Amino acid sequence: MNKYLYAMAIAALILAGAAAKPAAADIVTDWNDITLNMITNSQQMAIQASRALAMVHAAIYDAVNAVDIKHEVFHVRATPLRPCSTNAAAAAAAYTVLRGLYTNATATLYSAYTNSLAAEPDSTAKSNAVFLGQYVGGQIIKWRTNDMAMMAGMNPYVPGTNAGDWRPTPPDYRAAMMPHWGTLMPFAMNGSSQFRLPEPPDITGADYAAAYDAVKVYSNNVPWADPAE
Repeated sequence: MNKYLYAMAIAALILAGAAAKPAAADIVTDWNDITLNMITNSQQMAIQASRALAMVHAAIYDAVNAVDIKHEVFHVRATPLRPCSTNAAAAAAAYTVLRGLYTNATATLYSAYTNSLAAEPDSTAKSNAVFLGQYVGGQIIKWRTNDMAMMAGMNPYVPGTNAGDWRPTPPDYRAAMMPHWGTLMPFAMNGSSQFRLPEPPDITGADYAAAYDAVKVYSNNVPWADPAE
């Protein structure tokens, strides 16, 4: 499995976590659920949630893969002491990332972490795996520390006033949601401009006029709520 296929697997876990779930089947789904709980309790938006989930699962993947490297390394190449417990490595990696992301939930996270480790019998493999997971998780945190995610609100987006500029829309006229996110350092792409979409059609052209008319026709059939109500 290469890292791009793993990124797709992360997306599948996100979708699975959003639906009603049966009891967790393994350590990965356990920590996926713990991450989702952290996201919910912190009231994070979807794009912020995607970053947290990607960091947790990248750490789990690299920690487990390091025990017996059979797949492409995602970001952290580690050579652990042998033997190592994959479950303990996964738990330690996930816990280390989440502890760095949700500093106001240390007690809850530590309780979940100790429960995960308690399921593994004490052994050299368990101790080695804890060190491995902590190292990998720490490297993931270090990698993403200056990835521009914390820029929210530092440079508020000021809507334009010219024709074609984005501006708040009905019914509640909300401000632009995290407009800085396009500057975030990607997880798997070489850069944010690697798959740049083409520019929108010229505002004076026929393609723009057709798109405008299509939106206008559609919006006429949308029962907008009165923001004053």
